[in-house]
Formats: sequence, structure tokens, C-alpha cells
Amino acid sequence: MSTPLLEVRDLKTHFHTKEGIAKAVDGISFEVYEGASFGFVGESGCGKTTAALSIIKLLPENGKIEGGQVLFRGEDLAAKSDEEIRLRRWKDISIIFQGAMNSLNPVMKISKQITEAIRLHEDISIPESRKRVKGLFTQVGLNPALLDQYPHEFSGGMKQRVMIALALACNPLLVIGDEPTTALDVMVQAQILDLLEDLRRSLHLATILISHDLSVIFDACERLAVMYSGKIVEMGNSREVYTRPAHPYTRKLVAAFPDLELEKQRKTGKRTLGKSIAGDPPNPLGRISGCKFHPRCEWADKRCSEEDPVSMEIGADHHVFCWKWDKIG
Repeated sequence: MSTPLLEVRDLKTHFHTKEGIAKAVDGISFEVYEGASFGFVGESGCGKTTAALSIIKLLPENGKIEGGQVLFRGEDLAAKSDEEIRLRRWKDISIIFQGAMNSLNPVMKISKQITEAIRLHEDISIPESRKRVKGLFTQVGLNPALLDQYPHEFSGGMKQRVMIALALACNPLLVIGDEPTTALDVMVQAQILDLLEDLRRSLHLATILISHDLSVIFDACERLAVMYSGKIVEMGNSREVYTRPAHPYTRKLVAAFPDLELEKQRKTGKRTLGKSIAGDPPNPLGRISGCKFHPRCEWADKRCSEEDPVSMEIGADHHVFCWKWDKIG
């Protein structure tokens, strides 16, 4: 197999708070290859967004990478200074933030927001940058005639397309989408995800998508990692993980999604709901020995509560971190 574009090794990112240290990302490893799509899925607060923001060191002031490596084309970004990383953002790696309304300056024209980002990283004239922005608008399905409008004149879906155009402005190799369809209706969500997939294929981009919605990641990504309380608990080919979940948490995630039974619904008008996951995610400030999921796991035994599970290869490109995976019925 070729060398990964991005290789994260044993990444640890902690938040220092008045109450103590929260281990938001607690030793995760994964790879993303050129032109490939990778996804993170898990409940809110599991560390998936922190993991992504750690890649480009866009952490809040109390957040710090405490260990591990973030190798991008062999260079360890975790070891770079803030200034060095600032020059790499948008040019090598860009991000589409959730909530476009909060990410765009409401009193600045769309054109200026994107041209400024381009000119910050490239020696290019304003007319040249505007020409590029027109091309970006066309790429993301927006009318270039709308270039000089303000964010409030765009719908939610249009603003999200602007964010995608901004992410593509400096021709990056890797684009991170942090819940890129949040607050959009179902039809617009599908359009945005289709657009991202089309752009990934046409531009040979690598993408990392983050979502709490397993079905979104399953549809949009070739490979995925399931996170729980700062740890990756299962990782591999999306179809393999979705259809043959091995970790108890992944199994419960899959079971939590509605069984649509479309034909039955059409006849009865009823919808079959998925099963909720009992219990609450652990407090990131807490200290849980062994598997982080064991307090919510009906199959946990003494070993689960005492020993951290290691990665076990259970199929082609399918790994699980669970002592009991092969004993669960």
C-alpha cells in the first residue's frame, strides 16, 4: 500500500480546566491516504472534533497536544510552531466548520472573505483572486453573479457551499468537514454530501468527515473510526464496520438508528425507532480504568474494567479494541 498522506500516531490532546485535566483525545492512531475519504463517528463529546482540530492545531487556549505525532507527508505537524502551522492551514489542510452562519463575517462581502484567504497564502493580485473565486463558486454550484453579496442574503445551504469554496480556495490536499451538514434540512444535507463526494473525486482530495450520525459517515466515507471517550474503539472499511460491527458500542450505535421498513411504513404510517444506548458517556475529567465503555456494557467482565483493550485485527482492514468481541452473541 502507498504511504499515507496523513498518519496520526498515538495522539493525545488534553484540556486544562479548573476542575482538572480532560483527556479529550487519549492515544489514537489512524491513516488517511491521498484522494481517500475517512470518517469519525461517535456521541457528542467523544473527542472526534478535537482529534480533527489537533491535526491543524486549531485548539482553544486551554487545549494542548500532550503526545503523539501528526505526520503530513512525513512531516510532524504536532512539532511545528504556531506560525509554521498557520502557513500550512488552508494551503495544505483546510476545514469546513459546522454552522456556516457563525463562520462567515456578517458585515463583509463573500468575495472579500475568500479573496483575503487566498491572498494571505499566495502572492496573487485581487483581480486574479476574484477570478479564482468565480471558478470556485461554479465548482460548488453557486452563481458567480452572487459573489459580492453578504452572508445574510444566502440560505443555509448556500452558506455551506461558500464554506466549501473557502476550504478549496488554496488547493489543499486534505479537507476536514466538521459536522458540515449541521442545522440543514435532510434534502440540503444530501446535496452537500453529494457535492463533497463529487469534489473529492474530481479534485483527488483526501477528506475527513466528522459526524454523530453513523449513516452519514457510512454513506460518505470509505473508511471510518468509531470514537468513544477519547479512544478509537473500532476502525476499518465502512461497509465492513457497519454491517459487521464488533465492538459493543458500535453494535449499539448501529442498533440505535431507525429501521425504516419503508414499505411497512407506507401502509401503516408508523415508524420503527432504533434502540437508545442506556447510560451516559463518562465525564472526560473522570478516571476510568480498563475499557472506557465497560460501565455501560452488558458484556463487561473483570478484565474489561482493569485492562485497556488493544487493537485486534478481525478482518481485512477491520480492527476492534475489545476483549470480548468474539464472545458477544
